[in-house]
Formats: sequence, C-alpha cells, structure tokens
Amino acid sequence: MRRREFLLGAAAACALPGPGFASSYPDRPVRVVVAFAAGGGTDLIGRTVAQRLQAVLGQPFVVENRGGAGGNIGTDLVAKAPPDGYALLLGYSSNFVISPFLYDDLAYKPLKDFAPISLVATATNILAAHPSLPVSTLKELQAYAKANPRKAYFGTAGVGTLGHLTGELFSSVAGVEIVHAPYKGNSAALTDLLAGRVQLFAGSPAVVMEFVRNGRLKALAVASPQREPGMPEIPTFIEQGFAVEALAWFGLLAPAGTPAEVIDKLNKGVVVALDDREVKESFAKLGYEVRTSTPAAFADFMRTDYERWQKVIKAAGIKAE
Repeated sequence: MRRREFLLGAAAACALPGPGFASSYPDRPVRVVVAFAAGGGTDLIGRTVAQRLQAVLGQPFVVENRGGAGGNIGTDLVAKAPPDGYALLLGYSSNFVISPFLYDDLAYKPLKDFAPISLVATATNILAAHPSLPVSTLKELQAYAKANPRKAYFGTAGVGTLGHLTGELFSSVAGVEIVHAPYKGNSAALTDLLAGRVQLFAGSPAVVMEFVRNGRLKALAVASPQREPGMPEIPTFIEQGFAVEALAWFGLLAPAGTPAEVIDKLNKGVVVALDDREVKESFAKLGYEVRTSTPAAFADFMRTDYERWQKVIKAAGIKAE
C-alpha cells in the first residue's frame, strides 16, 4: 500500500508544473476554448484575443469551438482541464452568473473551478419600445404599467438571457408587472416588436439600433453605468432613477490551480494585446467595449455580478425551460 501511495504521489508531482515553468511559458500552442459555435460575437472576440496573444507571447493560441447547452459544455470542458495554462476559456457572463441559478445539475462551479485572468470586453443591454406604446421615458413606462397591469409585454431572445433578466430587474425595481415574452432568438423577437405584437424589447443594442435610428422603434434606456459612447443620446436606467445595471461580459479564464505566475503572464499579455486602437474600433462596431482588468479585480467583478443575478433570478422564480 505504501509503495502504491508513493507511486501515485510521484505521478501527481510529475503532472504539476516544475521550477522555471512560468519563465518558459508558453513553450507550445495554447488552446482557447470558445463555448459557442463559430461566427458569433463570442467567437469573434475569442479569435481576436487569440490572435493578439499569439503576437505578444510568441506561441500559437488556437481557438477551439465547443458549443452546446448554451455554452455550458465548453465551459465545463475547461473547468476539468489540466491547470497548466495550455487550456483557456473565453468565458461569457451567462455561463458564470446566470446558468448556476437556472440549472440544478450544472457540472461546474463558476466561482471555484476557474482562475480569472482578465476581463476582455463588456456590452450593455437596451430597453426599446414600439412607437404605439405611449411612453418616452422609464417614469412614463412605470406609470403606464401601473395603470395597465400585465398589458405591456417585453420580448427577449429567451428565458434566462440577460435581456430577460434586465426586464425582470426593471419590473422589480419599478414595482410593476411587465410580462416576459420569450422567443427562440433575437430575430423572432424583433419581428414581433416591429409588428407591434409586443410593445418592448430587452436585449442587445445591436439588434434594434438600426430601427431606433430610422424611427421605427424608441430607445428608452441602456443598462450600462454611464451612457454609451456609440449612442450617447440614450439615457441610462440609473440616471432615470432606476437601479438597473446589466452588462454582458467576456473574460479569459484558466482552470483553478493554474500557477499564479502563469496567470500573471497571461494577464499582462491580454492587457498589452487589447490596448490597440484597431481592436477597440473593431469591438465597438460589434457593440462591445474593450475592458481589461487585474485577475483580482476580475474575480471581484464576477462575484458581485453572481450575487446580483442570484437575487433577481430567485425573486422572479426563473428556471431553464
């Protein structure tokens, strides 16, 4: 028994990075898992980060798309990967601060199974309205909803999306009942919004801003802390008196237990890689804002977001369909 324990211990020790590991890292290609299909916003961000890190750190950073279960499959894959810095995740907020409260059998623990490296980008949500709804501000919407309970509907891309939670949070803060109308994606929600079958939309500005600018829809508020540079004419929820903040975020993470020296090296690489006007402009065109951080600041950011959405989801009784 002692010999067996000795051999197991020796094998485990061999699997751990040895002295000088961080100084030589990376010395082979690094896998960057994107937990969604190729071609989407998360994939484009992941590929940009990978290409820029390759230029900064001198080894290939190869994107691997592992979609399925709303991003939970790819996220779990990295949670269980060896903590050696050669399997990273381009994480999406939904899988860290929303999925844990929608799925009872989630295979990973978002705050325990990962080592945060850096935030990469954020994107706000928007509340937009059909012109037939007789409101132009959130105060007017609050008054309308109180006078017409359960007659206003807000469409979203589905149950548990950030748009859904944005609408639920506003309803809670405003003390009104606005009915959620979940769709199978943004395009179906937009179709019914433009037709006036739902009066409101909560979700990505990229979905509706073309129609806001040509007058077919009205933008009531954005859920960012400050007004967005790309749409400065739209007030925030906060400045209109409603404590609603809902940012989608993207960040680079490694499996828990990855050496701190490797995390630090990757963090410095991300900060340098994304401090580039071309990257910032390309992200802005997609509705994203480049945002980097220290590993500790990213961990605090995740924890705060986790606690915020836990309260909203439990209060609204939301579960995955």
